[in-house]
Amino acid sequence: MPVPDGSVDDGGVDAPGDGNVITPDSSSSCPSGTHTTVSGTVYDPAGRTPLYNVFVYIPKAPVGSIATGTTCITCAAVASGSPLASAQTDAKGHFQLVDVPVGTGIPLVMQLGKWRRTVTISVVSECSDNPVGQKTGAGIETLTRLPKKQSEGPGDNIPSIAIATGGCDALECLVRKIGVDDSEFGPGGRIQIYQGAGGASTATSTDAATTLWPSVSVLSGHDAVLASSECSSVDRQGAYAAVKSYVDAGGRFLATGLHYDWFTSQFASTAQWKQPVSSTSPPFLVDTTFPKGKALSDWIQSVFTTSPPPAGQVSVTETAHDVAGVTAPTTRWIYYGDPSTYGTTYLSFNAPVGLKPSAQCGRAAYSDATVGTGGGIFPTECGNPTDPLTQGEAAAEFLFFDLFSCIQDDTAPPVTPPQN
Repeated sequence: MPVPDGSVDDGGVDAPGDGNVITPDSSSSCPSGTHTTVSGTVYDPAGRTPLYNVFVYIPKAPVGSIATGTTCITCAAVASGSPLASAQTDAKGHFQLVDVPVGTGIPLVMQLGKWRRTVTISVVSECSDNPVGQKTGAGIETLTRLPKKQSEGPGDNIPSIAIATGGCDALECLVRKIGVDDSEFGPGGRIQIYQGAGGASTATSTDAATTLWPSVSVLSGHDAVLASSECSSVDRQGAYAAVKSYVDAGGRFLATGLHYDWFTSQFASTAQWKQPVSSTSPPFLVDTTFPKGKALSDWIQSVFTTSPPPAGQVSVTETAHDVAGVTAPTTRWIYYGDPSTYGTTYLSFNAPVGLKPSAQCGRAAYSDATVGTGGGIFPTECGNPTDPLTQGEAAAEFLFFDLFSCIQDDTAPPVTPPQN
């Protein structure tokens, strides 16, 4: 049966190694001031970009499978497998586990919401730091990264994501560029593509986005739904209520550009929405007044080390100005120019709107910034997935993974799941 962290308490998957329950550490025998630690950096599925706020832990019991579909994931839930030692990755993707078990075949779990990968540490030596990670000659991380495929290893999971394509954005290309394998797109995979107005289709049959939007049952079968900007706003009538029901029940929803009508219809109280106006010039500013916003700014600096933007800024592609400002507790991540004249580029909020975080289950986000131009046949529309990320794509990746994080008050630092 489902439990609050999105896993299930039956049908557990054995941890790597010998399958036995992991025993506690032996750091009590270390010299004063020393500990047995494991450290490393967690990357996206492509193994190229470090990730913030990933929960890293060593389980002492098998981890359970993760349920697909709308689930209320609370930050107060104990992670599956009863962590012995745990940590969150910082703005550089780095973690350190303290007082870890010693031995061979030690399992290591990396989890962000319903993204999860479990790997094996060959040897953990006592009373010293044990760096983990395995990079190719090209600098691609192959061990401490999130999964490219659902079937990479025992206990691994990629969320089920529906992507509605559009002619004025290409979120499907972003998901591919962060490293999800092409085999996961389409029937039988974890990424389902629905063709929106002017958007890309696949080489095989692709359902229209109009088959996705009106159905709560279809929406609820996905952990997240992404809506790439179509080149005009569309009156979707009864579909608006279906999306609101999906988000309130625990779904994750991200829409860009002229998909602002989802918000003006059902979530109008979250911001000061307005009709689009002509674009303006940068700078685009990162709101650093809350912990995650400061982490985004620091993360951008760490990712673009050779040519970073000025601190607190990021270069994104703006298509329209649909938000004058946000209404608390909606989170403003990126904004542009003088807020009294322009407004917000990227925002997010938890749902149901108006309840305390402890009673909320879903998360929605809106972006005026886009990551490409849609249309054609996926994946040839996307270009080379190994091309370096632009600043706009990097910011979108950070915010994409934040969409999957457990629900909490964003004015506070990220919550670490409790240990048994």
